[in-house]
Amino acid sequence: MAEDYGTITGLIVAGAGIAAALAIFVVGRTVARARPGRVTLKPVGLKALSVSILPENDGPTEKRSGFRRGGSQVAVVLNVQEPNPQQHFGWVVDRCHGGLGIMTDEALPTGTVVRVRTTKSVGITVEMVVRQSRQDNGGCFIGCEFKNRPSTEVLWQFG
Repeated sequence: MAEDYGTITGLIVAGAGIAAALAIFVVGRTVARARPGRVTLKPVGLKALSVSILPENDGPTEKRSGFRRGGSQVAVVLNVQEPNPQQHFGWVVDRCHGGLGIMTDEALPTGTVVRVRTTKSVGITVEMVVRQSRQDNGGCFIGCEFKNRPSTEVLWQFG
């Protein structure tokens, strides 16, 4: 009787394993099928372009062309030369291929040219233009765009 118990237990375990594998297969196919397909856009005529679909206030808020990514925050020093030399400290909170998002204590006017370097590097600076400046959580978020895109090795310093 002990031999039968071992055979029966083995068959039950094997059956449960096969049932679990089939369930995972069926659920996986159902989930994969539930994903929406690609949306195709149809061209519209010039007459249709003159009519706005969105209300005036609901325009797109994201203007950057690249993917914004977070990462570890990196301490930076911002040097402003004109109209009078100033130095600001901040943190890089996000970055993309075209620029950096920096949190500082003070706002900088848009169009200001700044030289940005990490607090760890002394000689390597990146020249940037302030494209946006807004108050955010007790500080100021400054969106800066590279004047000339630096090399990958320089960008690694900013996270």
